[in-house]
Amino acid sequence: MTFKTIEEVLTYIESRKNFQLGLYRVIDFLETANIDYNQLKYIHIGGTNGKGSTSFYLSNILIKQGYKTGFFSSPSIEGHNDRIRINNQFISDEDIINFVNKYYDLIESTEVTMFEIDVLMALEYFVSNKVDYVVMEVGMGGRYDGTNIINPLLSIITNIGMDHIDYLGDTKEEIAYNKAGIIKENGIVVTAEKDPKALKVIKDYALSVDAKVIEVKDATLTSKSPITFDYENFKSIILKTKAMYQVMNACTVLEAVTILRDVYNIKIDDNVVYEVFNSVTWPGRFEIVSEKPLVIVDGAHNLEGVTVLCQSLEEFKDYNKTILFTALADKDTSNMLELLSQASNELVITTFDFYRATTIDKLDVHNQYSHALDYKAYLKDKISSMEDKDLLLITGSLYFITEIRTYLYNTLKLK
Repeated sequence: MTFKTIEEVLTYIESRKNFQLGLYRVIDFLETANIDYNQLKYIHIGGTNGKGSTSFYLSNILIKQGYKTGFFSSPSIEGHNDRIRINNQFISDEDIINFVNKYYDLIESTEVTMFEIDVLMALEYFVSNKVDYVVMEVGMGGRYDGTNIINPLLSIITNIGMDHIDYLGDTKEEIAYNKAGIIKENGIVVTAEKDPKALKVIKDYALSVDAKVIEVKDATLTSKSPITFDYENFKSIILKTKAMYQVMNACTVLEAVTILRDVYNIKIDDNVVYEVFNSVTWPGRFEIVSEKPLVIVDGAHNLEGVTVLCQSLEEFKDYNKTILFTALADKDTSNMLELLSQASNELVITTFDFYRATTIDKLDVHNQYSHALDYKAYLKDKISSMEDKDLLLITGSLYFITEIRTYLYNTLKLK
């Protein structure tokens, strides 16, 4: 089989979507292909919420400092290529085509999944381009995630929440055990988790492998807009976002930077850290896609994410707030909907064309909320009629946000 176009390749890759957790397929592939991924220096980042933002902040700090930095994350926000980057440049269509053509027979024989193909492609891409550091985000959980074949300088667990319970466990302790699997023997782990039971699981596992645990401390907020906070030995940090939940992610990054400097003697200047926090935002996380009218997209997709999202909405008390919401079918949405209803003047339920998406009927079983059968038509009409003190927030799924961003930016031409 030889693919000629990126459309053919992506159709093939995406045809291998499934949630077969486990490391053996990735290990078999890497050994057979003789990809020397162990030569690279990694920072491995997992957690229920915030791992994408934390990864992006940290990778941009390394880039700004002058290091050639690989970055891997999922799911996509700006198209499939955005999962794999070097110095914020997406992997090219040509590189994706060449990888799949080169390893097609091995992909078939090892039966690697879509996510695992992306992981393997990223590793080969980073090795062949001889990057200085790789910031690698966990896909799901950690212990049996396809990324967990690396031996990182530093592991980060942002937090533990009740998500993917069908795969990771139905208690915080079980989920924490899965996520703690990225901690390596004699390694270092940074975590912002505060729940005593989940934190104990992380600490106990770290102790069992002789790893050191660094707990992220709370920040002191000095202003809300822009968000300014003080943290340990760093001066006041200003974040280019209105999302209050990014403060803890930034604190986690500051702990990581301290370890990279103090333990590994990696040069990272304070001014680089300040500049990145004051200029970088992660797409799809309280992203203001338009100021007039005020339209915000946010990838919150579980109860913990929605809770902190609603806290960020408190800054907009004077606004008439409408929230457009949908979710994946495996999510427990009842409490999420209740919180969003309390935080808005109108909650509108919709769905989208995605194999894991839920339906409007399943979301709104008691017919409590407004419905948008066609979210594109709804958005077009809604945005055209919005006034100065109106706010539209779109949330519930990162996969939905990917579609929404394309529609808002490319079709409706919002800025």
